[in-house]
Amino acid sequence: MSGLVVGWAMEQTTGSPFAKLILVKLAEHSDEQGYTHPGIPRIARDTEIAPSTIYKHLKHLKEVELVQSVKIMKTNKRGARYYVRGYRLPVPEFPRRGASVKDAPPHGKLRLRGGAPGLRGGAPSTEPSSEPSFTPPAFIAPPLKARVERLREIIGHSKFDAWFQNANFLDGPCIALPSPARLNWVQGKFSDAIREVFGQACLIRLASADELP
Repeated sequence: MSGLVVGWAMEQTTGSPFAKLILVKLAEHSDEQGYTHPGIPRIARDTEIAPSTIYKHLKHLKEVELVQSVKIMKTNKRGARYYVRGYRLPVPEFPRRGASVKDAPPHGKLRLRGGAPGLRGGAPSTEPSSEPSFTPPAFIAPPLKARVERLREIIGHSKFDAWFQNANFLDGPCIALPSPARLNWVQGKFSDAIREVFGQACLIRLASADELP
């Protein structure tokens, strides 16, 4: 188990307590590169979550790019290599401990979430350093599109379509609404759901003229 990866998992916003628990459980079985392969029965036993629910939330975690399905190379006692189905958590770069991805190009660059460069199928590229240095991973929010879809699920599709029609969802994050009446209603009725998905710093404001359809 890597405490750094578990710390990273605890800082992520998944939109669901079940998804958060599953992400943390994956992190508990992870190495410092984010490679992990606990089976669904093991996750179900540890979390007391039904396997069907685990599959559902794993799908969501993949959609918001917090989990990636991979094949992890292992070595048995005789030195023979084999592959197991597992997952990769997009953590910042940590020292590698033998995991690799079978179906990735050996020299393809991979940009990890948080900006740390790595090498697919090989050891991470690091600068020479006289002392090891670890930077605590920063909060990494899911992509904007995934957060908008999560908001739609929380408040309901019909209400979302009615009150967020012609709204602009911007990085920042920011939600620009087309009229004062729409703005007042959204702030009064949906501010808690918006803060849950986009964070307390999300700005809800009136759209400027060039942002209107």
